[in-house]
Amino acid sequence: MKESVEQAINDQIQVEFQSAYGYLSMSARFEDLNFKGAAKWMRMQWQEENMHAMKFFDFLIRRGGNPRLQPLTAPEISFNTPLEAFEIALSSERKVTRLIHELYDLAVEKKDYSLRTLLHWFIDEQVEEEESVEEIIQNFKLTGDSGEGLFLVDRELGKRIAEGGEVVRPVPVPDDVVRLRAFERDQTELGFVPVDTVRALGVADHLVRHPLFGLEIVRAAVVHAVQSVVAKHRVVEADVAFPWRVVLDGDVARQRLGQTEVDAVAALDQEVVEKQFAARAK
Repeated sequence: MKESVEQAINDQIQVEFQSAYGYLSMSARFEDLNFKGAAKWMRMQWQEENMHAMKFFDFLIRRGGNPRLQPLTAPEISFNTPLEAFEIALSSERKVTRLIHELYDLAVEKKDYSLRTLLHWFIDEQVEEEESVEEIIQNFKLTGDSGEGLFLVDRELGKRIAEGGEVVRPVPVPDDVVRLRAFERDQTELGFVPVDTVRALGVADHLVRHPLFGLEIVRAAVVHAVQSVVAKHRVVEADVAFPWRVVLDGDVARQRLGQTEVDAVAALDQEVVEKQFAARAK
């Protein structure tokens, strides 16, 4: 891992812990104001930000890096209403989003593909974080100074903890989003797209097994599959860069080329493979 990347990740760890520190401070303030639901919400957000920091912490360890914890400063957060508090929270989340994007830009510049994969999760997570806080802000704006309205919103915030005491977590990442990320990762890191990855996206099996029947059709099907996932889940779109190459299905390749040639041409694009077929037919 490049030194600049390691330092940037350590800086992000500090940002996440500092953010958590701020949420815990707001939880204490809500306890003082007797908004028990908001206090619980902020406490759970404190735990979530700690989890974010530990994701980067563990990532550094797995990559052979050295996590270096940096000092935290005492939060200087002051508010008298829930609306003020969540506007502060939104500002904090937007700052974290900006820093995550800057870290992603660095990962692209330094060609750190594993960090890019990790940051895809954080990018999606920040979209959800901001959306959640913005919705809470709108709810408090609608209630105004109504005591009954504030009570109802506060009660809803308290439901972030389920009956069993477990955190109400965001919906797990859908399987099709996971497959989309696998497609992007393979395309970026391998330089080609394995058949199993293409098939997992939902491309018809007969197209996958016979890419020479029409590779452009396969490509169009993949683009359609990617766009469907993006539209359905509002995730960050994968970079479907062309031309990319489909690895021939092993059985088909052996029948047409023979085992010794499979290894040499398995990842080649349509034009090159067709030349191999033509040469063999002469």
